[in-house]
Amino acid sequence: MPPVINWVERKFQMEQVLKQREQVLKEKATDLWDDARSAIQDCCNSFRRRYDEGLEDKLENGLRIRIIRSFMVDHPLTTGTLKRRILAAFNETVPCIEVTVDDEIPIQFKIDADTSRAFITNEGREITADEFSEMALKRALCTPPEPSRAKGPATPEL
Repeated sequence: MPPVINWVERKFQMEQVLKQREQVLKEKATDLWDDARSAIQDCCNSFRRRYDEGLEDKLENGLRIRIIRSFMVDHPLTTGTLKRRILAAFNETVPCIEVTVDDEIPIQFKIDADTSRAFITNEGREITADEFSEMALKRALCTPPEPSRAKGPATPEL
């Protein structure tokens, strides 16, 4: 029978695991953002090659990537070109990746870690960088915006 560990030892062990997890998160979150950013840029390149040569993506200061997709629409409120704006930004403080589409509420993909590695999560479930890029971009790249959503926080200030 294994020795019984008292609550003080369990408390100490838990604190050590939490310290190790926090250290991994601190060391690896930026690398994970680089993986996610790379997945976004790869998808943008593929989307440009397969569907829309006019798709724009621009890396800003290493912590944000802005994507603009133009759609031709024939809608009762407007006919012409509407732009969908997507902003994916790394928040080192939380840490997480926030994705804003037009004027919608940002979606937050938290970055978490165990004692050996960091990973992106969606609703508490671990996801790959490719799954992240699909969840972050698919609807925005493939669905035209409503005419009233043609501008928003992802729109750069001029």
